[in-house]
Amino acid sequence: MHLGVYMDIKMLKFEKTKIGWDIVFNVNLTEEESSKYNIDKIKYVGDYDIKKESNLIVFSFSFDEGELEENETIEKRLDIIKKDIMSLNQNCLS
Repeated sequence: MHLGVYMDIKMLKFEKTKIGWDIVFNVNLTEEESSKYNIDKIKYVGDYDIKKESNLIVFSFSFDEGELEENETIEKRLDIIKKDIMSLNQNCLS
């Protein structure tokens, strides 16, 4: 099992709010990954609301537009967030 070589991660929600965006990413795990997954390692990380539902890990959060760095786009930040979610999931499998 090599999570990270390929991880089934999808953005399920990207909704503009008055101050930023509501965002949800889903990570689909294989049966083997799900059986080894230790959500306690990331349960209270950052601003994510993280839930495990069977073989699905759901990352929900609100992102404030004011948190973008100067000249940073939301698309660039989404790439960073996706990499962060991948890394968090890898930690739960080790």
